Amino acid sequence: MRRTGVLVVTAALGLTVAACGADGDPPAADGSSADLASSLAPLLEAVPAGLVVPETFDTTAGFALRTGAGAVKRGEDGRDTYEVTPFGVASYAIDDAGVPIIESVSMTGTGQWRLEVSDPLQPDTEIKPSLVSVVGEETTWLGLVEHGTETGTSKPVTRVSTYDARTGAVGGRATVDGVDRMETHLGSNIVLYVDSDQGWGTVVIDPATGTATRHDPVTVREGEYEWTETVFDVYRGKELALRQCTDESFFSSCPSGLLYGGQWVPGGESYLGLVVTPGGATVGHVDVATGKDLGGCSGEPIDVAPWSPSGRYAVIAGNVVDFTDHTAVCLGFYPIVTAIDDQGVGYGSAENGDRVRIDTANGGQITTMPADTVLPRAIGAGGYGIFRTDTSVVVLPPR
Repeated sequence: MRRTGVLVVTAALGLTVAACGADGDPPAADGSSADLASSLAPLLEAVPAGLVVPETFDTTAGFALRTGAGAVKRGEDGRDTYEVTPFGVASYAIDDAGVPIIESVSMTGTGQWRLEVSDPLQPDTEIKPSLVSVVGEETTWLGLVEHGTETGTSKPVTRVSTYDARTGAVGGRATVDGVDRMETHLGSNIVLYVDSDQGWGTVVIDPATGTATRHDPVTVREGEYEWTETVFDVYRGKELALRQCTDESFFSSCPSGLLYGGQWVPGGESYLGLVVTPGGATVGHVDVATGKDLGGCSGEPIDVAPWSPSGRYAVIAGNVVDFTDHTAVCLGFYPIVTAIDDQGVGYGSAENGDRVRIDTANGGQITTMPADTVLPRAIGAGGYGIFRTDTSVVVLPPR
């Protein structure tokens, strides 16, 4: 029987929230409260001069939002000190007074809310705090992930504090030790991978409450086969688990792969193939929500897949998946795509390293861009492009 346990149920966080609008309501995401930007947006800066971006974005407009210097490396936590939400862009930084701060602004630069993070961890010198977002049934949650030590202790921990991405209201807080890495799978929970006596286990954090549930791997023997199963997420109330066979001689016939609600999912050879968006979930080429094979071509699964602002499109292992039509279009090559918009236009690097624009609506037509082009890290609501420099996040409107 699978062993689970509740690790942390969180109390209220100590922090100060400043919000725009009457009675604490946030301003409209379209920037209708622009007169408050100067008082609520101390992290705003001018767009860096000489920035080269795809011609579909306007460098004469937009703004830069100060953020922590340097990104958390992809392949480790895969996160950064900023996060794009349906309402704008949130950034973690140290303000001029030396106080850790999270600030959310609209795509037009209007301050929405700001909070000072009280009682921060003594930071790990190598792993910076990062922001993540996950989509719940009614709320998009922003999570601050810190690595370090708590006051008066020397034991390293990872702490996740969550906030309503729209208002800045407090969600929960969970503190976990022994963390190896973190993922969200673009789903509704925050997942931490932890060491255990049986191999790696997981801690699944509910962002609404801070409740953290640990799942250690379970060894199962059935006939001549033996495997371990580890729960790594919960989607629509059902567990997603990875089954890994332990005897190499049976790898070709052992029923390893992904399980959803206890049922094996075809095409789910690796947990890295999982993508969940507001429009659905896939494992390999199978839509977990419907059980339908989306088609497309096979390829190495990836752990970070860009998706469009509405959640309609995602780029997965050489496929552009349309969650509205429940189809997948094979590109015929495997670019590293960093962003895709709601028209199915993606930006990234080709296999030879060229910076490219890929128009999937026109059969995957490729346009090569100058080598010094800065690629968008994401496309926000309204087609705004989000770009990363060493010290800031640049938000540019479409032309």
